[in-house]
Amino acid sequence: MFLNSIKMRSIAILTVVLSVTLISAALFTPVDRAGAAPAAPSAGQFLYVGNDNTPGTVRQYSLPITAASVPNFSIASNNVLTVAVDPSGNLGVGDNAGHLQFFTTPLSAASTPAASFLNGAGSNDGQNVFTTAGDMFVSTVSNRVNGFTHPFSNASIPSSFITNAALVSAIGTTLDSAQNLYISNSGVGTAVTCSSGAGSCSNLLVYAPPYSGAPIITQN
Repeated sequence: MFLNSIKMRSIAILTVVLSVTLISAALFTPVDRAGAAPAAPSAGQFLYVGNDNTPGTVRQYSLPITAASVPNFSIASNNVLTVAVDPSGNLGVGDNAGHLQFFTTPLSAASTPAASFLNGAGSNDGQNVFTTAGDMFVSTVSNRVNGFTHPFSNASIPSSFITNAALVSAIGTTLDSAQNLYISNSGVGTAVTCSSGAGSCSNLLVYAPPYSGAPIITQN
């Protein structure tokens, strides 16, 4: 697992999903329900890359990526800030206004959302991530992460949420092979020195399933 600094002095988490300024990308590696994944790219592995433009798209690339790589196709979706792929290859997309879309396989340039719904009361979307069961967590760039239970529909609402007094601005989310949930938290103040005191810069909150207990909270 790698950590990468992004805007607002937050921590973005890179495992199978990379979020960077103006671009979101998700790597689809077919997994089994235990979370095991192949160690190297093989046939059928794809990289999905979105942008925050209007009109915008989510592009699919075959792996491995080379200097000659071009998209296989582009799916229409505007203002994309986050993309994630579930264990079945379905695609979850979020924008900068709290809207979520779910595209089902087979994916193509003609794909349209099978479900479109809001990230609860959140006015923004941070990173989304799918569990091995196909449920989805989505951060809100506020003090909570919403949980959604599949199957998804236009009427989907959060079935659970995670919050904590230490959570200032939840941006990044990811799950490890044991389904522990990692939330990157962006505070305010000077991130480099944390000179504004506790909660003033980025840290991580780690929750073990079923995500209802107290988290492990890393130091600022």
